[in-house]
Amino acid sequence: MDDRARGDGESAGTATWPLLVLAGCWIGGIILAGLIGTATIWMLVAIGPAVAMGVWAVRARPRAARLWALLAIVPLAAAWTLISQDQVSEHHIGHYLGPGTSLGQLTGIVEGEPAFSSNEHAAFGAYDWAPPATRFVLRVRSIMVDGQMVRCTGRLLVKIRQVATSLAGGDHIGVAGWLSPVRGPDNPGERDFRPYFARRRIDGHLTLARSGNWWRLEPGRTWLWQRLRHRIADMAASSLRLGMAGPDPAFHQRLAMLDALLIGRRSGELRELSDSFRRVGLAHLLSISGAHLAILLGLVWALARLATGHPRHAALIVRVVLGCYLTVVPWRVPIVRASIMAALFTGAYLTGRLARPLELAALAALLVLIWRPLDLTDPGFQLSFGCVAALLLFTRRLSHWFYRPSLVPGQGQAAGRWWARLAANYVAANLVAFLAAMPLVAYHFEFISPLTVAFSLVAVPVVTVTMGLGFAKMVLGLFWPTIGMLLAEPAKWATDLLIARVGDVATWPLATIELARGPSAVWTVAALGVVASLLAGWFARRRLALVATLVLCGLWLIVQVEPAWAKRLNPWRAQPPIVQLNMLSVADGSCYLLQITPQTAERHVIMFDCGSLTDLNVGRHTVVPALRRLGIGRIHTVLLSHADIDHFCGLLDVVDQIAIDRVLMPPQMWQEAQRQWSGRPSAVAYLLMELRRRGVDLQVAARGWQRSLGKVDLELIWPPSDLVTRQANDASLVLSVRIDAGRLGPMRQILLNGDIQQEPMTELLDGTIDLAAAVCDLPHHGSFVATSPRWLGVVDPRFVLQSCGPRRLESDQWAGLLEPRGLKRFVTARDGMVELRFDLDGRISWSTFGNGAVGSASAGQDSPIGPGAAGMPGPRAGARP
Repeated sequence: MDDRARGDGESAGTATWPLLVLAGCWIGGIILAGLIGTATIWMLVAIGPAVAMGVWAVRARPRAARLWALLAIVPLAAAWTLISQDQVSEHHIGHYLGPGTSLGQLTGIVEGEPAFSSNEHAAFGAYDWAPPATRFVLRVRSIMVDGQMVRCTGRLLVKIRQVATSLAGGDHIGVAGWLSPVRGPDNPGERDFRPYFARRRIDGHLTLARSGNWWRLEPGRTWLWQRLRHRIADMAASSLRLGMAGPDPAFHQRLAMLDALLIGRRSGELRELSDSFRRVGLAHLLSISGAHLAILLGLVWALARLATGHPRHAALIVRVVLGCYLTVVPWRVPIVRASIMAALFTGAYLTGRLARPLELAALAALLVLIWRPLDLTDPGFQLSFGCVAALLLFTRRLSHWFYRPSLVPGQGQAAGRWWARLAANYVAANLVAFLAAMPLVAYHFEFISPLTVAFSLVAVPVVTVTMGLGFAKMVLGLFWPTIGMLLAEPAKWATDLLIARVGDVATWPLATIELARGPSAVWTVAALGVVASLLAGWFARRRLALVATLVLCGLWLIVQVEPAWAKRLNPWRAQPPIVQLNMLSVADGSCYLLQITPQTAERHVIMFDCGSLTDLNVGRHTVVPALRRLGIGRIHTVLLSHADIDHFCGLLDVVDQIAIDRVLMPPQMWQEAQRQWSGRPSAVAYLLMELRRRGVDLQVAARGWQRSLGKVDLELIWPPSDLVTRQANDASLVLSVRIDAGRLGPMRQILLNGDIQQEPMTELLDGTIDLAAAVCDLPHHGSFVATSPRWLGVVDPRFVLQSCGPRRLESDQWAGLLEPRGLKRFVTARDGMVELRFDLDGRISWSTFGNGAVGSASAGQDSPIGPGAAGMPGPRAGARP
C-alpha cells in the first residue's frame, strides 16, 4: 500500500491525531446535548474557553490555545446540535400534524423514484385483496389552509393504495389524503420508526386511497435538474435490464437485487430477499452505502492503476466515476456519507499530501456530524465509521497474527507469500468487521448472526463479481447494446448464485439468534471495548482474563435480554398472575394471548386467532416480536375462531419461529378447507396443508370442548358441531375462561367472541349458559347489530376489549352504550397492546402499551392508577388520543 494511504495500529500509537481529537470533542458535545437541552446555556459555557483561547493565542502559546479551543468545541457542538434540532420554521408541516389523522391537500416535489410494494411474498400473499401500493417521499411546498394554499416546508412519506406507474421522481404534484404523525410501536418488540424518520427528516405520513388523489402540476425551478438525474437513472436501469428477461419466476427478484446493489432503487420484490439477507447479517448489501462504493471504486482504482500506472491519475479517474455515479443513485444519507469518505481519500492522492486513512475517516465523520449531528445515533453511521476505524486499526495486526512469514524467503516463494498475505488480510478484515459490528447490530436490531463472518468470506467475492458484471453491463450497454446483451448471462449467473446461497444459509438453525430485546447502551460500549482490547492484543497473555471477560459479557447480555428460560430460572422473579390476557394491536384483525399459570403446573399458553386484514405479514412484523418480548417460546394451543383470513394469516410465520403443539378450529372451518377458490385451494386449505407439513397437530372443536388447568376452566360455548350457516362469522368460536379463586376472591369469567353476529348472539342469550363476564371483547371487532344492547346488558362486563383499526372508531355506535355504564373500554387502534392480569385475590390489573396507562380493579370499583406502570413504557409521542 502507498505510504500516503497507510494507516495501522503501529503508526496510530506513535503519531499525533489532531483530527481524531477534534472529532472526539465534537462527538462529546453531541452526547452532552442530551443532558442539558438548552442551546443558550451551552453558548454561554463556550465563552470561557473561547476567551482563554484568545488570551493564550495573543501570548504566543499555541499549545495552550489549541487546548482551550478543543474545550470550546465541546459546548459549541452541543449548542449546534440543539439548534439544528429546533430549526422548524413557522411554515413547517409539523404544525399541521395532530395526534390523530386529518384530511389535507398539499403540493410538493417527488424525491427519489417511487417504489411499489405488495404482500406478494407474504405467506398468504396470493390471497391478498389489496393492490400493490406506491410509496415515495414528498418534499412539501404548500398546504391548503382555510381554502387557500399557503407556503409549507417539510417532508412526508406518501403511500398510494394503488399502483401509480406514471409518477416519477422530480414530478411537481398536488395530493389530497390523510395526514398523520410518525407513531411509535403499538406492541412490545415492534420496531420504533420514529428515530429512523427523524434522522431522515421525514415528518409524517400521507395516505392516498387511490391514484386519482394526486395530479401533476407545472414544473418548478428545480424540475430540470431533477428530471435530468432521473432520466439518466432510467437509462442506466434500462441498460441493466438488457437481456435479463426470462420465463423463470426469479426474474423480478433478480432485477430487484441488481437495482438495489447498483443504482439504489428498492421495490416490493426485495422484501423477501431483505429478510434472508438480514438473517445472515448481510442486509447492508441491499442498501447502497460505503461497502458498495468501496467495491465500485476499488474496482475502478485497480483498473485505473493498471491503465495509467500513476496513483494521482487513478485518483482523478475515481473522482470522475464517483461524480457520474452520484448522478444515477438517489442522494440518501448513507450514499452522501460514503461519498464524502471516498472524496477525502482520493483527495489525498490528488494533492500529493501525506494523509493517514484514520485521520481522513475522522474528518469525514466530523463533516457528516456538522451537517447532521443526529446521525451520531444512526445505526448506519455507527456501523460504517466504526467498521472503517476498526479495519484501519486492527486488520494489519490480526493479519500478521494469522500469517507471519520468514524475513528471508526462499527461492520461488515470493508469489506464494503474496497470495498467503492476501488471504490473511482478507480473513482478518472480515473477522475485524464482524467483531466491530456485532455489538452494534445486537443493540440496534436485536439479533446476532454467528455465521456472518464465515458466510461473508464466500459472499463478498460473489457480491464483488456481481457488482463488477452489473456495472460493466450497465455502462457498456449504454453505448454498445450488443456487449450489454452478452454480459447478461454472466450477470444472471452471479446474481442467482448470490440469492440462492443467501436463501440456503438463512434457513440454517444458527443463522440468526433473535433477542427478546436489545442490550443496553452500557453493555454495547463495554462489548466494543472488549473487542478493541482483544484485537489490540491486550489479552494475548491474559487468557484467564479473556475467558472471565467473555463469560461476564455473556451473562450480562442474558440478564438484559431476558429469554424465557432465564426468566423461569430467576429465583427473584415476581409471582405471575393466575391468568394474563394480552390483546395484541393488529389493526383490522384479531390476536389474543392467554397465559395460564396453575399453582401446581407449568404455564400454559393459548393463542386465540392470529391475523390482520391490513398486514398479511403481521406474524413476522408484530406477533413474533411481541411473543419474544413477553418471554413466550412455546404455544400449547391455538384456537382459530373461523375461516376469515384476518384471523389466521399470521399463523404460518409464527409457527416458523415459535413452537406450536396443536391448532383447534370449528368444524365449519374444516369444511371450508375442502372448497376450491378460483381453481386453487382456498386460503384455509392452504393454511391447513402448511400446518400439517410443519408437523402441527390439527383438531376440530365445537361447543362442549373443555379443558381444566388448575383453578382455570376453558370451555367453548359456540358453535354447535352440526351448525349449518353460509356466514363464516356465525360459526366463529366463542371461548369462555372461568377463574375460580375459591375463598381468595370472586369467580371471574373472560369471554372471547370472535366474529359472532346477530343469530349466534341471540341463541346464546336465549340459552342457559351463564354469560356474565368481567372481561369480554366486542364481537366482530366492534360491529354493532340489533342484539348488541341486550348482549351488553346480559354479559355486564367490567372491561371491554376491541381489536380494530382506526376506521372502526369513525362511526362508533358502542360509545352510547358503554359511556353511561362507566365501563372501561380498551381499543387497540388507540391504546396499542392491552394487558390484563388476574390475581388469585380477585384483583384485575391492566396496562396499555400505546399510551402507558395502567390501573386496577378489585371486587369493588375500578381504580385507575395512571401512566407509567412498572414493566410498561410511558406515554409516547404521537400516540392517538
